[in-house]
Amino acid sequence: MTTIVPKVFVIESLPLPRHRIIYLAIERYTNFSNAMIECQPNVLSWNYTMQGDGIDAGLRFNWAGESGRFKLNGQLYTIKKSGFVTPTWELIKEDKVCAEASKISMLRRGFEIKLQSGAMELSAKSAFGRTMLLSGMGCQARIKPAHAFTRRVQISGSYPDPETIVFAFWLCALIWRRNANHAAACP
Repeated sequence: MTTIVPKVFVIESLPLPRHRIIYLAIERYTNFSNAMIECQPNVLSWNYTMQGDGIDAGLRFNWAGESGRFKLNGQLYTIKKSGFVTPTWELIKEDKVCAEASKISMLRRGFEIKLQSGAMELSAKSAFGRTMLLSGMGCQARIKPAHAFTRRVQISGSYPDPETIVFAFWLCALIWRRNANHAAACP
């Protein structure tokens, strides 16, 4: 029988605070390291390009409203918002609905994503940060900004298919865009 012994002695030799050492040790043995996708924002807009793990996508938001589209590996997907009080976002490919997302609650930053194969939840990791977690159907992915003062994002973890993770990231960018617009509107 083989046992896995974490190499904590290497981490302890670094000049890091104790809570950071524990976080690194926990992160090392979770399933957040299966894939890595880099998301780069376009200049002066909320549009993004995504690359990594077989994904080459360009995300676009409509100028007005909360709809948009993305092109994933050469295939065009459209996102349409319907409803006002209980809005839903539909992911459409060739006039066929692939997925549907709805807000979990008006007070929480998160969505329930319904796919043909099951349901997933996109929710904020904490009340104060921008990191989001996509979980469900045996998958868990983390959508995390590179640091506090940037819109660059890294996506790590496992996910069911490329269109789901791109749709989930589009919803994250929508939340961040809303927050930025509301913060800019408040004097």
